[in-house]
Amino acid sequence: MRNKKSKPSREHHWWPITLAENWSKKNEEINRVSSNGEIQSINPKRFAYIVDGHNIILGESSPLNQNFEQEFKDADGRFSNIIHELKKLTKVHIKDCNNDTEYLKHNYDNEFLNNLCHSIVSLLVRAPMTRNEIVGMVEAIGTPMSKKDLKTLSAANMTGKLNQLTKRLKDQGKFVILFSKDHEFIYGDGFYHNISMSILKSVLDERILLPLTPHLAVMYVNPIQYMSEQRLMTLNANHKLVMLVNQMVQIYSKDYLFYKSERPNLIKEFLINKHLVLEFNESIENLFNEVPGCFKNL
Repeated sequence: MRNKKSKPSREHHWWPITLAENWSKKNEEINRVSSNGEIQSINPKRFAYIVDGHNIILGESSPLNQNFEQEFKDADGRFSNIIHELKKLTKVHIKDCNNDTEYLKHNYDNEFLNNLCHSIVSLLVRAPMTRNEIVGMVEAIGTPMSKKDLKTLSAANMTGKLNQLTKRLKDQGKFVILFSKDHEFIYGDGFYHNISMSILKSVLDERILLPLTPHLAVMYVNPIQYMSEQRLMTLNANHKLVMLVNQMVQIYSKDYLFYKSERPNLIKEFLINKHLVLEFNESIENLFNEVPGCFKNL
C-alpha cells in the first residue's frame, strides 16, 4: 500500500536561515562570492541548501526511505536566543574589561552551554565540508558510485551523528566567544575543526572554530586536561584575530563565502575550489593553547 504521508521537504539548509539572516543587508539579501570570483546578492531562503540533503532515498516508494531534517529542528530554534545571550556577554565584556587582550570569564549553567554545543555541532554535521569528507573516503576505496548514490550514502552517514557527537562533547570543554565591533567575520561552506565526521573517531584535543554572525565567532576546545570552572569566556578579537578566523573559513570552504559589508580578499587555498584540511598552523595552535584553564596553561 502506498504511503500517503505528506512528502518531506527537499530543500535542506546547511546554513540555517535564522543564522544566515544576521548577514543580511537592508534589502534582506546576503553577499556571496564564489571560488571563481563571481559576486552575487541573494535572499538567504534561496541558497545554502542541498536538495534532498537530509533525505535517504533508496527507491521511489521504498519503505526504507527516511527524512532526518527534524534532527536539526531544536538547534535551529535556539540560534536566536543563543545570539541574543552572547551579545549580552559582549556588552558585559566591554563594560568590565580595560585590556583588549583579556579573557573575561562568565558563569553559565550547563544547559545553556550544552545548547550552544548542540547548535554549533549541528552546523558541523550538515556542512558541505562534512559531505565531502564522507564522499572522499568512498572514492579513496575505489568503489565506483553515481552522484545520486554518493548523496544517499552521505545522508545515511549523517543520520544520528548530531546526537552522537553532542553526547560526546556536552558537559565538557571550554567555549570562547570572539567578538569584534570594528571588523567582520565571514562564513562559508566550511570552517576550522579537527573532528572526523566519517567515523566519529576521538581525538585528544577536540576543536571547533566558526563564525556565528559578522561580529561573533565561537571557539570550542576539549583538551585532555583543563580546569572545569567557568567554561564560557569572551575575548575582544583584534583585526589580526578576525583575519585568522576568516582565513580558516576560506581554507575549509570550497564553493562559497558569505559576507555582510567587508568583501574578503580571496586566498589561494579557496581559489583552488577544494575543501582543504589544515595540518598545522602556528597561529591556530597558539590561539587554542592560550585559552585560560586548558592543560598547557595549568
